[in-house]
Amino acid sequence: ELMYDTVTRTLGPSGQNAIIDRGGQVADLTKDGVTVAEEVISPDPFVEQGCRIVREASQKTNLEAGDATTSVLVLAREMCKSSLSLPETASVIGVRRGMEKALTVCLKKIKELSFPAKTKEELEKVAAISCQDQALAQTLTDAFLGTGEHGAIDFQRGDKIGVEVEKADGMSLDKGWSTSSCITDSRNGIAELVDVPILITDRNIRSQYLLIPIVEQIIQHRMKKLVIIAENFEGDGMGAINANNRQGNFHIIPIKAPSYGVNRIGIFKDIAEATGATFLSQESEGLKLEQAKFEHLGRVDKVIASPQKTILVLGNSIETKKRISDRVDDIHAQWEKELNIITKKDLEERMANLADGITTIKIEGRTQQEYRELKFRVEDAVRALFAARDEGAIAGCGSAYLSCIESVSQLVQSLENSDERLGVEIVLSALPAVSLRVLEVAGVREKELLVAEMRKKGYGYDFKTGQIADMKELGIWDASKAVRCALEYAVSASINFMTLGVSITCEETIRDKLQKLKEVM
Repeated sequence: ELMYDTVTRTLGPSGQNAIIDRGGQVADLTKDGVTVAEEVISPDPFVEQGCRIVREASQKTNLEAGDATTSVLVLAREMCKSSLSLPETASVIGVRRGMEKALTVCLKKIKELSFPAKTKEELEKVAAISCQDQALAQTLTDAFLGTGEHGAIDFQRGDKIGVEVEKADGMSLDKGWSTSSCITDSRNGIAELVDVPILITDRNIRSQYLLIPIVEQIIQHRMKKLVIIAENFEGDGMGAINANNRQGNFHIIPIKAPSYGVNRIGIFKDIAEATGATFLSQESEGLKLEQAKFEHLGRVDKVIASPQKTILVLGNSIETKKRISDRVDDIHAQWEKELNIITKKDLEERMANLADGITTIKIEGRTQQEYRELKFRVEDAVRALFAARDEGAIAGCGSAYLSCIESVSQLVQSLENSDERLGVEIVLSALPAVSLRVLEVAGVREKELLVAEMRKKGYGYDFKTGQIADMKELGIWDASKAVRCALEYAVSASINFMTLGVSITCEETIRDKLQKLKEVM
């Protein structure tokens, strides 16, 4: 209830900003659900355990879809609330099966209701709902479409008030960081470093002694950061990386090599050429990792690594452009000679990755608060665009969940197991919750009657006219991926909550000591 009451006040077009005071820092103004959820911490350790369950659901939704981080809390709260009224004789396992069956039906319905969002006009509608600014949505959609299929988008603080878009050379990799100890932005689960050397090798980093020589040389050049792209990270090698990151001695972002086989070696070489690094290969007769010097490292203007993806921003220098152009020419020469269709496709993707580059969105506000609030909206809108490209769009404002009610109701009638029916009913009770809370936050009266009417027609509520309308025709669209993820993680959090029978926590003094111990480690 604490999490619900606080976070969901930001929900919908009438939702209000939350102000977050972190003590000694400039307070943040935001409507971003996951950002608010991460700051809601209860002094009661037992209440905090419940908050953590739903907070993680919001964080997972944000990492995977980038939107619907408030909706997931609404859905989870309603399911958790319903699970409290289960009869003592009910089998938790049976109820869980019922919830999972209901989820499967809902996901199938969401997929049926989804439609492609490919054109500029279609994508603008998704972005506009997320950032709640039509002009900003147009700018971000143009930037998104200009990035290309294999390009990536980076966010920076700008020099002028508002939002600017620039293109830069760079690459994106379909592998992210290998350890959470390197994270610098906990809200988005991102590790980010600026003007950083990069080491590229196909060795398995199993021992810290493989890294000590090159790390010492980097320190001699008055730097304490490094990006490593390697075959794998294991044992003592990963332990040393984690220890340095947590102690703040030397920041390392470890990234496992993308792709596999011959294509993986090609990507290693692409990265090395683009960054000006030497590829340290265990198979060649050339330079070994243990012999690496500082001059064998490459350099990137900025690296942004998430759990799933890495962006390398290389800037716009003439030297960088020439290296990339030469590498693209080399790959194209291979492509012309290649006869295997699959290999030719891999070569095409590598050329596109180098050629598409990185789109940089620069953001600035008149005050620190305005900058942060705008940055949150821009990031959410861009993630919504990526989500819409992945799985399409769907009618917004909670109407997608309302459209699932009939199918889930039919499932209830078809089940013979009473415990499974209880599980389905738990999910069924939560489906109108997002629409109800959106109307409640907006101060709309008789919200139950309106939602009942919306459910019959599969419509939503148009806040401009105050009438029930078809959200798809109005262009009020959500990314299907966000709608799906919110429901999936809400069900997961609710099942975890429902299966709890005992709660164990530490005394305050012990928790403080454990926290200090973690910080030291």
